[in-house]
Amino acid sequence: MFGSMFNCGLLILYGATLGAQQRDTVADSVFLARAQAGWPDSVPDSVFAAATSVSWPRPSRAYRVERVPRDLVPSCLASTPVITEDSIGPIAIGETLAELRRRCPRLLYVWELKRRGQPAILVRLGRAVVWAFLVDTMSASHVSLIQTADSAARTTEGIGVGVDVRELFGGHRDAALEFGPLSAPEFCLLSFRSLRGLTFLLPIEACERRTKREGRFPLSDLLPLGTRISTVVVRGSR
Repeated sequence: MFGSMFNCGLLILYGATLGAQQRDTVADSVFLARAQAGWPDSVPDSVFAAATSVSWPRPSRAYRVERVPRDLVPSCLASTPVITEDSIGPIAIGETLAELRRRCPRLLYVWELKRRGQPAILVRLGRAVVWAFLVDTMSASHVSLIQTADSAARTTEGIGVGVDVRELFGGHRDAALEFGPLSAPEFCLLSFRSLRGLTFLLPIEACERRTKREGRFPLSDLLPLGTRISTVVVRGSR
């Protein structure tokens, strides 16, 4: 199973629902525990492919984002698209699942289970694997967050995974740095008001070593030399 790429870049900025599953008044943690009870932590790749190629399987640790075998991710585009504040190629914030399926008929359907549980899809766009989170599993549900941890996809400015953050500080002076949520304690989040709709994940070690001195100093001195973007997150500009 291929997991390192997704482990290095999974971020859930906010929770959502488990779709058609009904919680009633059961607590989220109890609901997830019941949903996953008796299911294995992993399955053979052939089983994984059969279970996730048409729609979402029952929520299970075996079918979570971190467990996706990279070579099973289906392709939708031959060329790698540009990252914008609202989209990466055919995957766009606010797009419905039905619309996405028309643009990319072949998707991989998995789960994010670190928090309340959220359906996700993965697809290969050129040389980049991209994953998106939806608010539900219904056809009318919409994309709420898009991510990639592949360096092939870039913005029109050339910003993407692997880029040294000093390159961003040169053209953007309105930086905001914050630590990630409990679901992703290994990351911190870098954003800019001038790059509305985008967030960049950085290794937590870099943020823990950030400059803490008081007074004015160049943004280029904020983070350790050589700090690079780990994941690009598209949140949407509205």
